[in-house]
Amino acid sequence: YLDNFMKKINELTPNLNLRRSNFLKFKKISNPLQKTKDIYKQKNKFQEIELKEFSILFLVMNHLDIFRKQIELISEVTFSNDTMNEFKKQLISHLLAEKYFDKKFFNIDDFDKKFEDIINLIISNALIKIIYKNKDEKEILLIFNEIINEIKKIKLSRKIESLEDKVSINLDEALYSELLSLRNQLKGG
Repeated sequence: YLDNFMKKINELTPNLNLRRSNFLKFKKISNPLQKTKDIYKQKNKFQEIELKEFSILFLVMNHLDIFRKQIELISEVTFSNDTMNEFKKQLISHLLAEKYFDKKFFNIDDFDKKFEDIINLIISNALIKIIYKNKDEKEILLIFNEIINEIKKIKLSRKIESLEDKVSINLDEALYSELLSLRNQLKGG
């Protein structure tokens, strides 16, 4: 209902009526609300942690020269998906290979075809796409570390939720003390 109402408002808007008089009747008028809905649906398919992981891999793929020097940062990350972990291993071996040392930019052809889908998902759904541009090495590494910390907080929150469920069922004192310590860790950062 709201979508139809917005279409009617767009039709009655003077700047759109001016466009209509210029023989642009055949061109489809874009509806901003529908585009926003489509983007939201596309991003809503993934969990928050997956979007953060996409951002990490996107940063690495677009700054090969920076992460070639900081290879240990990437190797410490464990992803929630086995395919992404395999892609991480391939990406690390790509960074360490001598024939790619002169490359600063990511090329999809350098990787196996089985990773083509995950690469396209990363490129299209990484939340960091707008932020990473025009940043120097120090800022890129800072962004990378912030995303890692956010992922740790998400994992800690999930662990707290599962412990809360167990405590509510069992009412065990040991589980409750573990829950309190995890909550203190989450508050402490």
